[in-house]
Parts: sequence; structure tokens; C-alpha cells
Amino acid sequence: MAAFFPRGQQTFNAIRAKFESDLAGARHNDAAGIAFVTNQELTLQERETIKMVAAPTMVELFHLERITTILDSPALANVRQQFLDIEGESPPPISLGGQGGAAPGAGGGGGAAIGPNAMGGSGGPGGHITLDGTPGEAPGAGGGGAGVLGEGAIGGEGGGGGEYLSVALGPDEIGPTSGLHHIDIQVGKGGVGGPGEDTILNLCDEGGNVLRSIVAKGGKAGTPPYVPPPSRSATGEDLRAGLKVTGILAAEFIRVRDGLWTLVDGGWDWVQVGTNPFRVVLPLLIEIETGSIEPGTILDLKLVVRNPGNFQVHEQGQVVTVQDQLVRRSRLAVALEFSGSQPGLWRVQVLAGRHVIGELPIEVRAPAHV
Repeated sequence: MAAFFPRGQQTFNAIRAKFESDLAGARHNDAAGIAFVTNQELTLQERETIKMVAAPTMVELFHLERITTILDSPALANVRQQFLDIEGESPPPISLGGQGGAAPGAGGGGGAAIGPNAMGGSGGPGGHITLDGTPGEAPGAGGGGAGVLGEGAIGGEGGGGGEYLSVALGPDEIGPTSGLHHIDIQVGKGGVGGPGEDTILNLCDEGGNVLRSIVAKGGKAGTPPYVPPPSRSATGEDLRAGLKVTGILAAEFIRVRDGLWTLVDGGWDWVQVGTNPFRVVLPLLIEIETGSIEPGTILDLKLVVRNPGNFQVHEQGQVVTVQDQLVRRSRLAVALEFSGSQPGLWRVQVLAGRHVIGELPIEVRAPAHV
């Protein structure tokens, strides 16, 4: 632990000289690290220089800006009032509960205690930082979801807990006249990458026939993490290569199976709504030709909805994968949901960058807005 609190701002050479002097003492005592507290302003570059000078000794640097941030925290209101004559707006809250660690994997703070012979609780140990979900420890507990890194990534969902079942058995099930001879039990195994196994208790007669079966369902499997495949924005070169929308169709029902598309009640020219303002859900089949763009390329497109005044009311991203086949055509089903209050001609547009490559005009019929 070292401190440097001179009057007024000093040169960096003076700050560094003081630090190196304290660092020599830390190394002489085989310290693994040094905390250096100072009232001096230090730039980001100067802070890095001090850390480089100290290497391999670790440095925890409390410079002017960091000290100010610490003193400004609500928990130090009494310190500010006692030593700096800064009155607090309201009495600071008193909390006996330990605070959880703010950094990934940091341990939680120990709880405080007030009273004769009272003893505060120990802080929790720091956790291991891992992306793997951990299994549940209690019987029937679900496992933790797997973590994942990456832009737009979605962590895995934790597995569901198994059913906790309690059954009361009376004379009719286990009494002398019940016919019960023995009980067969299967203890379900915990799921590994899948659902948990059921736990089953069978009440059997002497011949092995099941008189009654009691089943506690195993937990459902969690979902795996998902990282979106790498994609890129559509460019002018893609447009010159033949990227274009060849068809947009609104329909009541859209389904794809084995590469074939089924549409029911398709070809909407208008939508009738019963209220104003209104909310519309518009199912669409969009057909896109990708020309001579490299197969396997994943393009980022955009779908927007504009009201009769040309004001954009909705936007959502859409990726399109270039197919590796002689006919470079991709089809996708999307559902656009938007709200408004203006009856009239609305437009759905498909954008590649800033270029409109497809448009569907559709009329929204609604009662007059009062």
C-alpha cells in the first residue's frame, strides 16, 4: 500500500518517481502487487505507463478521478459530510445485506450483523467464469443454460426441473387386502443434452401385474445456445450481380415442406381493420433472385413499412442465404406487425443497403379516426 498526496498538481515525472520508490519497497518485501493511492490527475496513457513500469508486479491504481467516483457513491455520504463538509440530500440507506460482486465471477459481499457478540457473514468466493451450464444439484432441479459469445448470440435456456410428486397411499393400495406383493422402482436419470428420464414407482401383485403406477415426469431439455452465422450488408456489386425481389405476396396461411410452398387465401390487395388506431399482422411470402452472387453468401436485408404519408413506422432485419443451385432463387416467409391510424395506401419495402429492391403496396381500410 502506497500513497502520494502533495499539495497541487505535480508533473508526471514527480508522480512516477514517487511510485517507483514505493514499488521498490513492495518488491523488496516480495509483494505480489501494490495499491497506489494519489490525489493526482493521471491521463489514460500515464496510467498505462505506471502499470508497464511495475510489470510483472500487479498495480491497483487509485487516482484522483477514481477516488472522486468512489467518494460520490451513496454509501460514502457520511464520509463526505465528516471530512469534506458536503451535506447529503437525504440520510444514506443502511443495509446489512452484502452486495453481490459487480465483475463477472466476483464473489458476493458478506452480510453485516448488529448486536452483542454478533458476527458478520463471510463474503462468497469468486466464481469460475465458464460458458458451460451447470447441472442442478437438488433432486429434480433443472440444469443451467449454456453461455455463448458473439454479436446477436442467444444463450441456451436452462433445462426444466423434474416433477416433484408426493402421493399418500392408504389401505386400498398397500393394505393386507390390496393384493400388493412388491414395489418396482425406476429412478430417472438426469438429462444430458436431452430431457430427464421419468421416475416411476409400480405397485405390483405376486404375478408382477401392475396394480398402480405412480410417475414423476422428468424435466424438459434446455435449448442450445445460438450464434448467428456471419453475414454482410448487401452492396451495389450485389445489385449488379442480379440481386432483386421478384415477388411479394400476402396470404392468410404460408407453409414450406420439402422445398414446396403452400399458400391459402393469398394475394391480398387490402386489409380491413375494425379499430382506429389499429394494429396489423401481415404474413408475407417474399421471393428473391440472387443472380451470380457467390453461393453460401448470407446477405443482410431490411424490411420497412411506410404509411400513406411516407413515414416509416416499422423496420426489421432479414437475412437471405444465396443457394448453391442452378436457379439462384430464395424464398422466405415473414410476419410484419405494425400499428397506425391512417387509412389508405401503405407500402412494404425490401431494402438492400439504401436501395429499394422490392415493394408491396397494400390498402388498409379502417374506420375514420376521431
